[in-house]
Amino acid sequence: MLLFLWLSLSFSQEVSSYGKIVDQCVKKENAPTLWLFKQWHLVAKVDTSKGDFESHVQFENQKNLYLILDHLIKQKKLVELFAEGCEGEINERFSKAYNGWDYQTLKARSSKEDYSEILTHVPLKLEAKYQDRLTTTCADDDELIKKHSLSFSDAKGVIGFYSRIEQYKNSPKKLKPYLDGAKDVFDLPKYYGAAKTLKFLKKKLVSSVETVMSMIEARNKVMVKKLTRGKNPAGLVVGGLHIAGIKKQLEKKGFNCFIYEPTGYKASYEKLVNELRSAIERI
Repeated sequence: MLLFLWLSLSFSQEVSSYGKIVDQCVKKENAPTLWLFKQWHLVAKVDTSKGDFESHVQFENQKNLYLILDHLIKQKKLVELFAEGCEGEINERFSKAYNGWDYQTLKARSSKEDYSEILTHVPLKLEAKYQDRLTTTCADDDELIKKHSLSFSDAKGVIGFYSRIEQYKNSPKKLKPYLDGAKDVFDLPKYYGAAKTLKFLKKKLVSSVETVMSMIEARNKVMVKKLTRGKNPAGLVVGGLHIAGIKKQLEKKGFNCFIYEPTGYKASYEKLVNELRSAIERI
């Protein structure tokens, strides 16, 4: 217990320039300790290869995330880094590009003074810099990621139709495009009016949100399985949406963990899930 408290205090002091520890697993004596680093990342298809990194709202979080991980790797306090959002090992054969950057372009840029500011996939950026001195692994599942993304889109689409049909249900002219659109998208009978369509959409929303939550849980299990089989000390870079579930699973498996939040983090995805849950309660 005393060792764990000492680790927590010394780590907090060491990395306070980049963020702070915001939570931790229930302490267990002589158990391995893992690190969870919260990230707020830019959508991968947004190209940042031309520069102007600071214009993006995620810049502060992503730079501080890079700096804390870079510091820990240099100190040999992290020997394996895991990442959400992709599957497989990240190395010189890793072909995916994020924000206009791939392994080779990052490797060529890694000695430049502004390397910490490049806004792209942080674990990929670190692997391109450290290469054989770091093991970097995608801890996610590509198929589950696709299903998760689709379920999110479905839920947001249902809310959009529901809110407009509810808003215009007593105004036939304004109602018509949304009512027709919902019936077309969800293959509903043509004779459905506003009341029956709203009833269907309510059930559909409940089902969609349940799917979203089940996909989050499924991805968490995959990431925990890979993380707990990795080298020690290890860390996982992950969105805050997954943190609570991963922490719970690590505790069940008997691991200690610290949850570190780099400065600039915003809980955007957690907010989306809370909005979905609130929508169910409202309707």
